[in-house]
Amino acid sequence: LFSPKAEVSFEDALLTISSREAPPPIALLYGQEDPWVVPLWAERAHRRLSKGVELEFKKGVAGAEPNAPSFESGGSEALKVLPDVVHYALTPAGHCPHHEAPELVNCLLSLWARAVDSSANERAASSANERAADAMPEQLTKRESFGREVRAYRRHGDPLGPLGALAAAFDR
Repeated sequence: LFSPKAEVSFEDALLTISSREAPPPIALLYGQEDPWVVPLWAERAHRRLSKGVELEFKKGVAGAEPNAPSFESGGSEALKVLPDVVHYALTPAGHCPHHEAPELVNCLLSLWARAVDSSANERAASSANERAADAMPEQLTKRESFGREVRAYRRHGDPLGPLGALAAAFDR
């Protein structure tokens, strides 16, 4: 509530990632019960990156990378389509899933890193994310060492509930 506002907006960050010549493989891991950064933001990022929607960007925010679009004048630009962004909702987990479900997060990131690494060896870096996404499970359950069972469900950018459907309508 009282923290300073971010210099780079959500849209600017997505545009910077997408503008790279070979965008990096992307894995989104979100706690389904996050009260601050609700899962709607992960759904939105996934949907925008996988459909290549046009984004408005703010004036005066400089691109973080040499090939990033210049934000000096503001405007709009379409994101590159990255159809195989990997996105998991972890439950029960909130704002810090890496603390609340460390073994499951470690397992997912290890599987994803191995899939990206083996894909990069087989194909060009720009298509590594596609093959990595194909190798990832739809669902994973792990019993953490403190006894709680935690699940990860693979999400595919489809909206969750009425609020998600409303947000998705504005992304078209």
